[in-house]
Amino acid sequence: MTIVEQYKKIFEEYEAPLIPTLEEQLSVEEEIIDIFLVGKSKPLFNNRVTNIQCIALLELVMKIPSLEKLDLSYNRIGDEVATTLSRFVQQHENLKYLNLSHNLIKTEGMTVITNGLKTNVTLQYLDVSGNEIGNEGGMQLAEMLQMNSSLLSINLSDCELGAESMIAFSTVLITNRTLQEICLSNPRLTSLRGETVVHFASMLQVNTTLRSLDLSKNSIRDSHLEHLTEALKRNHTLESLKLRANQIAVQGGFMIGQMLKINKSLKFLDLSANHIGDDGCREIASALETNTQLQYLNISFNSIKDAGLSSLAAALQINKTIKSLFMWGNTFSEATADKMGQALKICPSLVETDVVVCYSTILQPDGSKKQYVDVALHNP
Repeated sequence: MTIVEQYKKIFEEYEAPLIPTLEEQLSVEEEIIDIFLVGKSKPLFNNRVTNIQCIALLELVMKIPSLEKLDLSYNRIGDEVATTLSRFVQQHENLKYLNLSHNLIKTEGMTVITNGLKTNVTLQYLDVSGNEIGNEGGMQLAEMLQMNSSLLSINLSDCELGAESMIAFSTVLITNRTLQEICLSNPRLTSLRGETVVHFASMLQVNTTLRSLDLSKNSIRDSHLEHLTEALKRNHTLESLKLRANQIAVQGGFMIGQMLKINKSLKFLDLSANHIGDDGCREIASALETNTQLQYLNISFNSIKDAGLSSLAAALQINKTIKSLFMWGNTFSEATADKMGQALKICPSLVETDVVVCYSTILQPDGSKKQYVDVALHNP
């Protein structure tokens, strides 16, 4: 019996509707490596995978030992599937990528699923972002990371995590030696707002495995950030740091600039939607004159005006490593726009930016010509 025939038979037994695009994905001549059933895609937008369909699907894919990637994001999968999911991640011998983001999994379901993850030895990427697993669900996943030795990346953004589970993740990363990427954006911090970053700072002083950390929307203030920037002066392995949409102000921008003069590992830094202002930007620009590692910098929407942007333009004429620079949402005067336009032309490494400097010549009533300079949003 072919895998397509088995698919139709199993779904008929469960009285589950067939899933659009699945038969096509199962009909490939070569080994089936990945299955993508993303609920927000056009074929599935009005036919998202339900609990009963998911249970039938998991029974089917257990018969596909070559499967490495399974994407079930943006569907209607809830706690009713948790036991089947747990058994699936325990028993499948080749799965490396599992995306369950933006489903309906809550605390009870995640607790059951983590039981399977504790003994899994193949999964490398897990995305459960956008599920309301809560603080207890986060605690269960943190405990799992104490036992699991295969996961390289986990995404827990928008999961209603509490301060207790955030601290648990920072603690387990002191001893975990395999995880390279963790996304903890937008937790539900009703207490200890921003203070959890102090625990991540302590972790970064000893962890040598983590490469990427996302603490966006964590209510981080300058007083909390100081611990993090001091830790990053000692950390030599973190390459990507996302601090988007926190409460980082001028002093925080200054501390980040000071850190960038010492840190030799960060390649990616996202500070968008903060308030570093001119003085914070000036210190970061000063760091860029000597920093030879940073390749991506996002300072868009940071209340930066002429003084800060002019310093950045001057630094770009010296820096030889920045490849991506995002600065839309700040205030450019005509003179500063001109400086930035010249700098963007000169910077040898820059390949990507979100602003374009526009030059236009307008004929005046007296017959003379006047050149105007402005900045526009660049849509590649």
